[in-house]
Amino acid sequence: MAKSENKQDGSVFNAVEEVANYLNCRTKREEMSVNNTRVLDYWLGVMAEDPKFAAKVNARRSQLSPERKMSLFTKEELKKASRHHVSEGGGDEPARQPRLWKDPPVKPKGRVYAHDEIISSDVRLEKIQRQVNQPYPLPKNSPQIEEDKYLQQELRKQKKSLEKRLNLPEIPILRKDDPRRKNPTYIFNSWLNDKIAMCDNFGVFNQFQREYYQAYNNGETFHESVGLLSKINVIGNFISNLQTSGLTDWNKRRELGKFVEEYKERYF
Repeated sequence: MAKSENKQDGSVFNAVEEVANYLNCRTKREEMSVNNTRVLDYWLGVMAEDPKFAAKVNARRSQLSPERKMSLFTKEELKKASRHHVSEGGGDEPARQPRLWKDPPVKPKGRVYAHDEIISSDVRLEKIQRQVNQPYPLPKNSPQIEEDKYLQQELRKQKKSLEKRLNLPEIPILRKDDPRRKNPTYIFNSWLNDKIAMCDNFGVFNQFQREYYQAYNNGETFHESVGLLSKINVIGNFISNLQTSGLTDWNKRRELGKFVEEYKERYF
């Protein structure tokens, strides 16, 4: 078979070019005629057997790859064109149209101008993604922020009064090197406050906050439910009896463990 075949439109089949385009997925077999498909299969077989032909095809494929920049003109054409280059001579400066707008100043780092946002879609998408991931912005001193602050302050006051009703011991704030921090009574009272107030092992503070928010959202006056009042009275009486029992800290922790089991059976 000859090294070139004619296509149906009359053009010559360039074996190296067509095989390189086919291997680079620039042409599809479905778009080719039956004769050109047979010719392509033939040259693919030749490529597997002829290393010289395979080297030509691979060289052409590397030229057609998008990573490689191909020159539009050969070196000889560029040399011929450089001889005819005419340098601009002196003389009067031609009249120029005045600028329609001033050039923007030098863009500092991290700043994006409006025209860059329009031209570069990647920058625009990145900015939108940052805005979506940020929390909903609220203006400073907005009514919603002021309302949230007021609600948090009122809830904090209510929780302070709840701690007193639960007969929790008041813990003074001591320095790290204060010797009173090693006092067993101080250690037990701190542990008791952490268990009941901070960790909320009995769920009283969580239920209190939930009922307070519900009454506030409904525009009603806050009144504790019967179940919550029962829990507060039971826990307050136990802590009061525990503080005045005269037991050691180890026995107090033991009694608290028993009370927790009874509390779970009663309310959970």
